[in-house]
Amino acid sequence: MRDQAASQLGGQHIWGLPKRLATFDWQDKRVQVTDDRGWTVTATTQPTTRVAMPLVVPMAAFGIVDTRLTFALAAMRATISPASFQILDWPESFPELTTRTGALSFTARRFRITAPAPHPIGRPR
Repeated sequence: MRDQAASQLGGQHIWGLPKRLATFDWQDKRVQVTDDRGWTVTATTQPTTRVAMPLVVPMAAFGIVDTRLTFALAAMRATISPASFQILDWPESFPELTTRTGALSFTARRFRITAPAPHPIGRPR
């Protein structure tokens, strides 16, 4: 699945994020993410139990748009299960990882994130 230009523009202009386009290649429990510079990260996840529970997580999001700090409170809804997580490939040009496995990891078959438009806070810089 290829990231879309609209997502990149939204990330840059709405949130002030230096977002880059990427390709997501899902194969069973493995995902390989490659950005437009050719950097690749590969990771696997595997549920460790069949137990699942619903979860709602508030997510604070900050950005800088037109020299102003912005804020939005997003929410994620998911049904999660405990899982193992491991990074298989990591670009040498990225900061070194201290570990390639998650200490506390979860998987979600489906999730939904609702993110309202951010609003400016504070004074312009």
